[in-house]
Amino acid sequence: MGTVSDERAPLGRAIDSGLASSDLVLLTGGVSEGDFDFVPRCLGDLGAEILFHGVAIKPGKPTLFARRGDRWIFGLPGNPVSAFVLFEVFVKLFLYRRMGIDRSPRTVRARLAGPIRRRSVERAEFLPVSVRKGS
Repeated sequence: MGTVSDERAPLGRAIDSGLASSDLVLLTGGVSEGDFDFVPRCLGDLGAEILFHGVAIKPGKPTLFARRGDRWIFGLPGNPVSAFVLFEVFVKLFLYRRMGIDRSPRTVRARLAGPIRRRSVERAEFLPVSVRKGS
């Protein structure tokens, strides 16, 4: 559907149009709690049920998932790295399941080259890694 300005009315119209023509609407940005984060309010205006808003994952805490009737909405953070991670963690798996494909994320066991230091263990954290053969 393209890019929509950070204004409540145009965003609401774009979401409504997407819901009328698609089984899934995927939004990036506008899902947090800032002055221009209108997605949650627009979904409420459109009668969508927010199933969750906020996940204990870093990056990607403000992620949102909602539905209106038999239509689904994912609201991913606007940060490109966060959007990529949450697409891989939630959206891709959701799409596979909707298509009847039982697929789990690929996992690889490997030895870390060094320790990981975390300030908080309150959230699952996804970190970029490089897997090298023989390391």
